[in-house]
Parts: sequence; C-alpha cells; structure tokens
Amino acid sequence: MDREEFRGMSGADYIRAMFENTREGKLVLEDENDAKTYYMDWTKEAAEEAVTRFEKLLAELTRLGEDHTKWMESTQDMPEDLLEVWNTYILPYPDHGMDLEELQDASIKAEMDEPLTEREKELLDAQRLWMHMEALRRMPYCRCNPAYMIQRARRYEKLVSLHAPKIVIDNEARYLAEELALYYYLAE
Repeated sequence: MDREEFRGMSGADYIRAMFENTREGKLVLEDENDAKTYYMDWTKEAAEEAVTRFEKLLAELTRLGEDHTKWMESTQDMPEDLLEVWNTYILPYPDHGMDLEELQDASIKAEMDEPLTEREKELLDAQRLWMHMEALRRMPYCRCNPAYMIQRARRYEKLVSLHAPKIVIDNEARYLAEELALYYYLAE
C-alpha cells in the first residue's frame, strides 16, 4: 500500500484502507524511501473500533489545540476527558535534569547528519531512553513503541494550535491514524 495514494483521504478512511490492504495478516506500507511490513491482528470490526478511537482522539486533540495557549498556562479548569488526553499526549516530558539547549543542538546535528561528539551521542541515547520510558508510563499497553503515537498526537495538536493549513493538519491526522492502528492491532 503506497501511502502517497491515500494522501487525500481522511484518517478514518485511511484506517479502513489499511485494513482492506492487509493480506493474510500482513500490511505493507510504502513510501518513496522504503517499504515496511507489519503483521496485524485485526478484523473488520477491530478496524471500525480503531476508526471510532481515532475520531474520538482527533476531536479531543482538536479541542486542546484550539485552546492550547490557555491550557499551557493552567489545566485547572480543563474538562476531565481532555485532561486525560492532555496528560497522555500533550504534557511535555520531564527533562530529567538534562540541558535542553545542549540536547536540542545535538538533535539538530543528528538530523543534519553532522558528526556528533561522544557527549552528544550519550545525550541523545539518554533522551531516547527516558522518552521511551515516559511513553510507556503514559501508554502502558504496548504492541509497538507508544512514543510514536504520542509524537503524532502532539504534532497534530500543535498544528491545530498554530492554525496550520488544512492540508497539513489532514496529513498529520493520517499519520496519527496509522500509528493508532499499529498501536492497537500490531500482532504480538
């Protein structure tokens, strides 16, 4: 299944297409650089359950994004359903005493494929470990890395808060839909 073919689809329809393209438990997702095979454990009913979960999460993330500035100041008056989503997906990870500026510099160098010092490598390894542990704490049921789903949810909410173009928000919603389907239905 080439992800590009489904670019104009809603996240819900993308989940349905993922299910329809699962053959004998295998789902192959391709993009311009590579193809990945996922072994899925789902039925048509499970795919529809994923759609329902996705639409609920998307609505909650949209509500959070629309009032992002307010909630960054205080979550005191936040409705309980949104607070749970905020605490799971949007609440910044604790910094574990790391120098965030140094960490950001190392991350940028890594993204640009620049050589890293041993200290920068250690920082990035430590960050990956505590981010993974924090993601597991927030989303303990895990068939795959929950950090990816948290990252996609966080990106979606941030794009809504920034009033990004609809095409950009919709594209991120499809990536979130994909992560949600993998999170719940990737075979163990």
